[in-house]
Amino acid sequence: MIAVSVVIPVYKVEKYLQQCIDSLLAQTLPSCEFIFVNDASPDRCPEILRQNEAMHPDRIVVIDSKENLRQGGARNLGIRAAKGEYIGFVDSDDFTTPDMLRDLYEKAVETGADATYIQYAVAEEDTDYADRARWEKLTRPVIRWDPKLMAIRNEMTDAQIQDLIALETGGGVYCGLYRKSVLMDSGVTFPEHIRYEDNYWDSMIKPYFRRVAFVEKIGYYYRKNMQSTMHRKNQSYQIDDRITREQKLLHDVRERGFLERFHDAWEWIYTFRYGVNTLMLHLKTTDVVDARKIIGIEKDLRTQFPGWARNPYFREYKDFCTRMRYRLIIQHPAAAIRLFARRRGLKVRW
Repeated sequence: MIAVSVVIPVYKVEKYLQQCIDSLLAQTLPSCEFIFVNDASPDRCPEILRQNEAMHPDRIVVIDSKENLRQGGARNLGIRAAKGEYIGFVDSDDFTTPDMLRDLYEKAVETGADATYIQYAVAEEDTDYADRARWEKLTRPVIRWDPKLMAIRNEMTDAQIQDLIALETGGGVYCGLYRKSVLMDSGVTFPEHIRYEDNYWDSMIKPYFRRVAFVEKIGYYYRKNMQSTMHRKNQSYQIDDRITREQKLLHDVRERGFLERFHDAWEWIYTFRYGVNTLMLHLKTTDVVDARKIIGIEKDLRTQFPGWARNPYFREYKDFCTRMRYRLIIQHPAAAIRLFARRRGLKVRW
């Protein structure tokens, strides 16, 4: 029996791909399969994958997509092919510690969890997986879990599921291991052909978990790749895809009957990730601010959640100064755009 299937989308990462493969082959959990999905990559990635598959046919599976589906579509292909009891995800420019999958799987077996989470650290772009002494020095996790999450021991109440949805569990789907049967029964899939699909899936799947558990150690290293989706400059998708993703998420949680059941969590996500983070990322990655889209986002937020300022997560987890900044952004977006654009020396398209 295969304990864990790991799905790895691959697209234009030939510089880092072998390091990712090497870190997975070094896993100390023996019953694993690694499903690499070649997402129509135009570089040497397909060649690298085939070479490794030939050397490790019992551990590596390569799937070729005829078209570029982006990470969401590639992950969907991998999930459908997975044979493991649990499924994990790794990005093909990142790498893992040798014990990551063992730690996650053993915690899942011990607790009966539907999902287990591990911590991650950020590695510089030029970090070499083979230089273990260098990355082992990175001992500070990017996220420390909230005490409310760490207190979860048994089958979760609705209040705990709501906390799980609202509070950070990791930097992305790559920090978790998920029971395959839950994923399949839920019918939740990754959005295809758009970016930031992991935020949608990570939020959408959590209402289906009954038990979760946490491994308090770093198991994953996220490479700060400046050519990645998050870091490229002046890309329209950095605002367009985020709008599409958050509106789809809100539509789908409403359709599945989760909006009222976990209202505070969705309101918080829409406020923080959609209403505020979209603007802040846009300001960091553009030279010309698209004021019309930002104003439209804030209007949509105020329409969908008119009581956002009374949200308990907002009031508990943000200090007074931050709450005032949020109020400026959401209630007076034009003034916020002028202020931030002036500070950063950006042009504004009204």
